[in-house]
Amino acid sequence: MRSARLLPALLALSLLAATRAPAQPVMFIAFGDSITEGAFDDSGFDALGYPPRLVRRLANVGLEASVDNRGKGGETTAEALSRITRVLDDGGDGLLLMEGTNDINDGISPETTTFNLAEMARRANARGIETVYATIVPRVPTARFDPTNRQTAERAALLREQAWSDGRRLVDPFQVFWTTPDVFDVFYSGEDRNVGHPNGEGYDLLADTFTQVLNDTDRVPPVPGAVRPADGASGVSPQAVLEVELFDFGAGIDLEQTTLTVNGAAVETTLEGDAARAVLTGRLTDQPEGSVRLGLDTRDLAAPDPNVSSAVVATFFVGEDPGGGGGGGPIGDVDGDGRVDGADLVAFALRFGAEEGDGRYEATYDFDGNGVIDGDDLALLALDFGQS
Repeated sequence: MRSARLLPALLALSLLAATRAPAQPVMFIAFGDSITEGAFDDSGFDALGYPPRLVRRLANVGLEASVDNRGKGGETTAEALSRITRVLDDGGDGLLLMEGTNDINDGISPETTTFNLAEMARRANARGIETVYATIVPRVPTARFDPTNRQTAERAALLREQAWSDGRRLVDPFQVFWTTPDVFDVFYSGEDRNVGHPNGEGYDLLADTFTQVLNDTDRVPPVPGAVRPADGASGVSPQAVLEVELFDFGAGIDLEQTTLTVNGAAVETTLEGDAARAVLTGRLTDQPEGSVRLGLDTRDLAAPDPNVSSAVVATFFVGEDPGGGGGGGPIGDVDGDGRVDGADLVAFALRFGAEEGDGRYEATYDFDGNGVIDGDDLALLALDFGQS
């Protein structure tokens, strides 16, 4: 179950309905880009997007609320930072924050996107407005940027970690849409093939996803954070360590029913953490060269029907990617995704100070090869930080 330090933040929005007078509905601010604004909503409603739908759904579960749609099409998180203060100055009880898909178009790093979102939440908190983070929806397979959703999934993983760290609620449209059958055919507009916006049914699904979290209904299984080796990595050792960070923002992870898999077969898995956040560790055992699917089988503690997931969280290559994706990366790219970023820094920090012969020591992180992972190695990583 969730630790005591998280409970006040998690319960705050639910308590709003109980503490306000009946004539005073809870005031939510829906802040984001064109997907919040309601672009490509073909429902025929006068009010577009998920916010008006959310009002109706919350009323159906006994929560009187208003949702002010402050979406702005084409906006990046950097641009959002420049306008959110004015929006927050208008007041409200809760901030529903879903933004970042345009950052992918503009080449803004996932770490910068997450930092910007956290800063928006900090500004809201300073005004007594509780923030609910939301991941962004997947992009269509014809998208000009990130058609495979590798970057979008990485941003979702970072935001999950940020939400856990901040003790905030998380709505996870990325997980819900990604695991919905025929999602691109049924729930997306056929008119937008460059990014991917929901159609009327998609905005219904989005409103349902927000409603479940605000009403404390758990419909999402445990979800991954950082994964190592990273999705798309190549040049991976046949004895590589496997590591998956796992979060649950509802009933909690059923740790006894959670394991890593390699190419569909369960591997010996060590778990550290608790039902809110756990780190799963395993190891390849003389894996032959070729593509490897790192999977995760898990379920949560929701009763009476737990949410179950069996999914591939990364595909990487032992040896070089025959598609030409591996080799020649910058120093510090320890996860092999082609960029030196925050994920590499976190992985490095976990091994800082280790010497050859220690259980934590791995030569991959000893960039100068002197047998100890130390400040000199950190300096080498810092020189290439942000490079790809």
